Amino acid sequence: MPRINHRQRIHDIIRDRILRGEVGSEDRLVDTATAAEIGVSRMPLREALMQLVSEGYLESTTRGFTPTRLPPALGPPSPSPSPFPSSFLSVSR
Repeated sequence: MPRINHRQRIHDIIRDRILRGEVGSEDRLVDTATAAEIGVSRMPLREALMQLVSEGYLESTTRGFTPTRLPPALGPPSPSPSPFPSSFLSVSR
């Protein structure tokens, strides 16, 4: 059985809490308080939080981390805006 590293275990705990709705968009995850709550050191916790930011689950703020409105696995895909004006994209034949 493969061994899961400390950062990945913390990542999974927080991601699961977000997906279950235990951490809402009004909640703020502060690294020192969250590390104490989970019982881990601050560095692997910060690495896990930054991974969750890169995956779209969290947003980084000046006062901690907040969950995005819809986690990527649950939310609809957001369309990318076109860099071209709509008249440019219409083709006449």
